[in-house]
Amino acid sequence: MGNKLARTTQASPTEYYLNDLPSEFNLVLKEVIGKSERFFKAILCVHDEGLLLVKVYFKRGDVLDLREHARKLNEIREQFRNVENSHVWPFQRWHETDKAAYLLRQYFFSNLHERLSTRPFLSTIQKKWLAFQLLHAVKQSHDRGDIKCENVLVTSWNWIYLTDFASFKPTYIPDDNPADFSFFFDTGGRRRCYLAPERFYDPKTESPVSPGGALKPSMDMFSLGCVIAELFLEGQALFDLSQLLGYRKRLYDPLPSLEKVWLFCGSKCFFFVRILLMNMILQMIHVVPESRLSCDDYLETWAYDVFPSYFSPALHNLFSCLTRTMDLESDSRVALIQSSFSEIRSLMIRDAKDKSFSADCLDKELRITSPSPPLQRKSRSSHAQTQHDLLTDINLLLKDSKSSIQHTKHQSDSSVSDRFTCSYRLKAAAVKMAEVAPKHDEEFKEEIRKSKVPTHEGMVLIASALCACLRHVKLPFARRAAVQLLYNASVLCDDDARLQLIVPFVAALLSDSAAIVRCAALQTLCNVLSMVQTFSPSDAKVFPEYIFPLLSMLPDDPEESVRICYADCIHKIAGTAYRFLVSQSSEGGSEELNEKSRSAGFTTELAQLRETIGRIIHDLVMGQKQTPTIRRALLEHIAPLCEFFGKKQCNDFLLPVLPAFLNDRDKQLRALFFEQIVHVCIFVGEVSSEAYLLPYLEQALSNVEEPVIVNALECLAALCVYKLLKKRVLLKTVERASPLLCHPSQWVRRAAITLVAASGSNLSVADAHAYLIPLLLPFLRREPLSISSEAALLACLKPPVSRDVFQRVLSNVMLTSNSTEAATERPKPRQRVPDATFGHGRTPMMKIPLQRNVPDFEDGEKLKAMEGYIRNLSSTMHSWDLENPEKMDASATGAGIPLYSRPPTDRRRSIYGRTPSHETSTEPAFDAFNKFLKSSAGSDSRWRPRGVLVSHLHEHQRAVNQVAVSSDNSFFTSASDDGTVKVWDCRRLERSTSFRSKLTYSFGQNERVLCLAMLSPDQQVAAASSAGEIRVLCVDYIAREGNVPERYSGISNVRRTDAQEGSVLALQAFGGMLLYSTQKNGLHLWDFREQRDAWLLKAKPEQGYVSALAADPSRHWLVSGTSRGVLTLWDLRFQVQVYSWRLPSCHPVEAMCVPVGSSLPRPFVYVAAGRNEVAVWNVENGNCQQILKSAVQSNGTSFVANLQPWGRRTGPKQQHQEASKLSDYKVEELSDPPPRIPGVRALLPTTAGASVITGGTDCRIRLWDHLRPETSYCICGPTVKNAPPFRYCRKRFEDLSRLMEVALAAVDMAGCHRDSITSLAAASQLLISSSRDGTIKVWK
Repeated sequence: MGNKLARTTQASPTEYYLNDLPSEFNLVLKEVIGKSERFFKAILCVHDEGLLLVKVYFKRGDVLDLREHARKLNEIREQFRNVENSHVWPFQRWHETDKAAYLLRQYFFSNLHERLSTRPFLSTIQKKWLAFQLLHAVKQSHDRGDIKCENVLVTSWNWIYLTDFASFKPTYIPDDNPADFSFFFDTGGRRRCYLAPERFYDPKTESPVSPGGALKPSMDMFSLGCVIAELFLEGQALFDLSQLLGYRKRLYDPLPSLEKVWLFCGSKCFFFVRILLMNMILQMIHVVPESRLSCDDYLETWAYDVFPSYFSPALHNLFSCLTRTMDLESDSRVALIQSSFSEIRSLMIRDAKDKSFSADCLDKELRITSPSPPLQRKSRSSHAQTQHDLLTDINLLLKDSKSSIQHTKHQSDSSVSDRFTCSYRLKAAAVKMAEVAPKHDEEFKEEIRKSKVPTHEGMVLIASALCACLRHVKLPFARRAAVQLLYNASVLCDDDARLQLIVPFVAALLSDSAAIVRCAALQTLCNVLSMVQTFSPSDAKVFPEYIFPLLSMLPDDPEESVRICYADCIHKIAGTAYRFLVSQSSEGGSEELNEKSRSAGFTTELAQLRETIGRIIHDLVMGQKQTPTIRRALLEHIAPLCEFFGKKQCNDFLLPVLPAFLNDRDKQLRALFFEQIVHVCIFVGEVSSEAYLLPYLEQALSNVEEPVIVNALECLAALCVYKLLKKRVLLKTVERASPLLCHPSQWVRRAAITLVAASGSNLSVADAHAYLIPLLLPFLRREPLSISSEAALLACLKPPVSRDVFQRVLSNVMLTSNSTEAATERPKPRQRVPDATFGHGRTPMMKIPLQRNVPDFEDGEKLKAMEGYIRNLSSTMHSWDLENPEKMDASATGAGIPLYSRPPTDRRRSIYGRTPSHETSTEPAFDAFNKFLKSSAGSDSRWRPRGVLVSHLHEHQRAVNQVAVSSDNSFFTSASDDGTVKVWDCRRLERSTSFRSKLTYSFGQNERVLCLAMLSPDQQVAAASSAGEIRVLCVDYIAREGNVPERYSGISNVRRTDAQEGSVLALQAFGGMLLYSTQKNGLHLWDFREQRDAWLLKAKPEQGYVSALAADPSRHWLVSGTSRGVLTLWDLRFQVQVYSWRLPSCHPVEAMCVPVGSSLPRPFVYVAAGRNEVAVWNVENGNCQQILKSAVQSNGTSFVANLQPWGRRTGPKQQHQEASKLSDYKVEELSDPPPRIPGVRALLPTTAGASVITGGTDCRIRLWDHLRPETSYCICGPTVKNAPPFRYCRKRFEDLSRLMEVALAAVDMAGCHRDSITSLAAASQLLISSSRDGTIKVWK
């Protein structure tokens, strides 16, 4: 009574398995993975350092003494601790409690049994690679005892480990009781047996054997043979328990099962290699233990015939290095792979050639029929030597990475990532991976395309290693380099590896955070897919179901570069998708499916594919994020897209979007449109070309861009060649293009001749003389011998109209048309407009005033014949000017608009901080400048260098570009093209005879240091290189105090930046920050304390690159000078451009500086441009105040004569006419830049502003005194024999003051410069100068 059943409670898995472990283990149960095991229970746990596998042994019955087993486990761990190229992974820790024993090791994602059934499936070469590693693993592990597929761990980069060394399992078990086998060895319950036959004994007939007897190497070799056989049999076991017992008694033959290796090895595996592989496995599982060889014997005698020669030592040591660098970042692993990629690829190709079908292969085939193993090879010195060199390079990188890790561990313990930072060399290699592929890689790819180099499937091993590292690479440049290496590897891989391995990993990077990685992934994805020729039926719909959904986000990508790359690759995507669809249609249908239904399905899928591609093109061309560059990238491959769409779909998809290309005002896009439109015309045929595309071509003949006109003419000529123009249309086209035969541009004239010749060849002789010759007679001196010969037409052509005359006539037409439009706005009585005829057409138009500004009668006749073309061109230019009043691109006349973005007027507030008064217009310009000079000269110390040479410094190997002096005049620095910055002591210049630099800092051999700037009051100097990098260097200088001498201890880099805009061309300190200009016309103010730009200004590219800067000392304004002689005034308070003007000489601005003075009434700037000339400009109103000119003449032309229109303020209309002479870059200027004009290269204003020191290409240093010109003199320079006396004088031209050197200065200076002077600086009472020959001279 009152009895109740006890309530049973089931413990949780954590309590059941981990309850006895101490808390210091800190394990959290995640999953029980070994539920079917009887001997051990395997569980997966989470630890602070990752996942752990814990094997639990629960004690049963009598308590066992496990101390002996613990001792053996400890011996195994210590034995394997220092194994080189390790393939063994023992238990790392164990613990025993009263109830259980625990074995712990790191968890691996998959073992060999699981990897065989996981996609992507192992290829034949991967299986050989794993079998090769298994031989090394058994060699390292000695007596293993329990080798099976579950105990072979496989990493993501196909490196294997033997694990779970079970010294506690019995060596011998009885054959009549399977209980021991099931308890100890059948852990998976699959009844597969890997034990050697001799490990079983019959207790009835054989003598008793101790279960704990010693293991023999032959036993492990039998187990290894079973594992290798299962590897090549796609997971099918060679023996189960009953079969192995029958094999032990000679009752079972495994040869029929082993013959399936023929099927699974594939056709790419050579015949003799498969025979050798079967013989090797048969010898490993020989029933007689003495017949089995050791691992060393198999590696020495069989490895070269069964496995590729590059497996050892090259590939094996490379993967070993990747494994040993597990503490490093994945960036370092990618760097290691890249450093050895070319060598490995060469070894693979050499191995493929050596093992080709030849007579030697047949001899091997005959030899392997014998059961004995092949003879050991006598010599492999050539392969070993090549692979040894590769191994040496890898070990050097690995050694450097280890030392870097140890150094980092001692330096900082801030974070885990810092402790595992890769070395500088490895990071440098990762950064270099962003560079363009080497030339030999490109040659190799070209040979692959031409089928000169045999492909090799071994590259899939490198690809798998790259894919394993790809997800964890941190640097964007390293990720892009890894993707590029994947493409190089895919060239040698088979189609299955490309689709199953490379494509998924590359496609995953389409959503990467870095734009350069997304671009590289997209290009690689398109290239890899285009190489695929054969694929399985399951991969037939990879494009509609996998690729296109991934690419759907690219048209809206925030980075323009990605969208450009997408537009550049869309033709490859379309062509590859079409090829996949055709292959699927030809191979995918069953025999029962009739041809008609199959064709209907193909048509439907093809229509869907074309609709998808058409929608992508529409989004790229017409979307909200379209740009001219995207359209250009798409237009460059319009021909393959036409082939993809077909004739009908071209009219539906492509022709409707073509007007969008012409609506864009980008001149490069319009020129490319008429260059590529010929493919569309040829493809769509005569009717569509005449209806849709011919009007665009005719309109282009009156375009303002010469490249557009040329491409349109060449397109029309191609249409004539392909006979796509009717005779009526052809004659009308030639009539419109004939005036271009006298165009000022030779490029346009040759294109027009090509069109006329093509038209003549397309017409009969009678039609050519009846229709073509009358159209061409106004432009020909005589009738040509053959109307279809370009040479004959060119010989008969009249001289072209000069560009100057053409510009003046066109300007008159534009002015006349503007006045006519203004007059038509007022009501007036109707008047009859005179008619003018053009050719045979009767088109009423306005008469052009040709008699004005026409030099001769012949030009007038030609211009009258070009009347219709000039009128159309003027209307086109007028419409462009109305649409964009601030800027008009360079026209066919070679003229542009003013560079003024806002004309200077008195209504604006002066950027100098005050409103201009009425005195500005009444007071002469040079009077204001002289007032400033006189006020500044009051405190002038009258420092005048005498030209006495103090020091001659010649340590630089190349040109010295700039020198800069510290704020306390204690030292100065120099920057040179040899890539170094040197520090010199100013206080020892006059005392030391053998003077040398104190410190040297090197940028590198391939960089040139172009600019310097001293940062005060700190002892820091900023240096800029030709690579665009700016480094702030700290000079460790200890001044002299008492008996402590001064000392220079070192120079170090404390800050650096790179604007990624090319070379830095100008650099100067700017109020505690750095102001610099770049090659891509960027003006940056870099706050190096916050490591970012305070502001960024962009100059116009058509004005040339910014070559010089001059900043206001109060930091209100800035003047920039360009390579095309354009000065621009910037308001730094609002970071806007005020206005620009061009120097009359149009020469590049070499140097600029601001006069030094306490108070400047006007913003004056010294500008060195032209032949030995320095001008003083008032940037407030754009007027020239004074000119300093040496005795060297500038081609006999007076500078003042050219300067006269620019020295005075003019009205808006005159400003527009003068500025119309400015032009955009021409093809001649880009292909052949003008030579650099000799002149002044360095400027140095004196402390009070009354004088300036100049130096230039004539190797002379001059001091110019504005107030007293007669006191100006030449400080130093080369001696001129029989030179007359020289003097300096001032001449006045209206409101312009000109200070001239009347004759050459005959100065006898033995120590003067022998090359162009590049820089000037002043330190106390010393003058420092540098020259292009690498010398520095100090004067007093």
